[in-house]
Amino acid sequence: QQQQQQQQQQLQHQPHVPILVLDELDSGVGSRLGSSVGAMLRRMAAGSSQVVCVTHLPQVACFAEHHVKVLKHFQPPLEGSQQEGVNSSSSSRRRKRGRITTRFAVLSTYEQRVQEVAEMMGMNEDVARNLLQQAWGMQGQQ
Repeated sequence: QQQQQQQQQQLQHQPHVPILVLDELDSGVGSRLGSSVGAMLRRMAAGSSQVVCVTHLPQVACFAEHHVKVLKHFQPPLEGSQQEGVNSSSSSRRRKRGRITTRFAVLSTYEQRVQEVAEMMGMNEDVARNLLQQAWGMQGQQ
């Protein structure tokens, strides 16, 4: 955890980085520090950088200017594809096991973000609104 914090501090003081892609930078951080990580990422993005961050922490997601939800869906195997062929290709093996597809949904309204943050927290929408308002330093809606 200390190493992650040092890396975050180093990133903050790096020269211009046009796009920074972070995959679960907050892994192992926990909800107590999530808001601090989110605020730091927002400060980094306020300069001349663009930050793309994958997170499972609603405390981090609340600080984002844009919120994109990743939706994964399992497609079961095709009917009649249970027989194993001698020379089965990788695509036919996938059909036998099924596959996972991924979609991205842009949460473009404040209410969509409220609903998603509430779902991420497992709490009601009032708690989610409060968290979003704290992240954006405002009393009303975004």
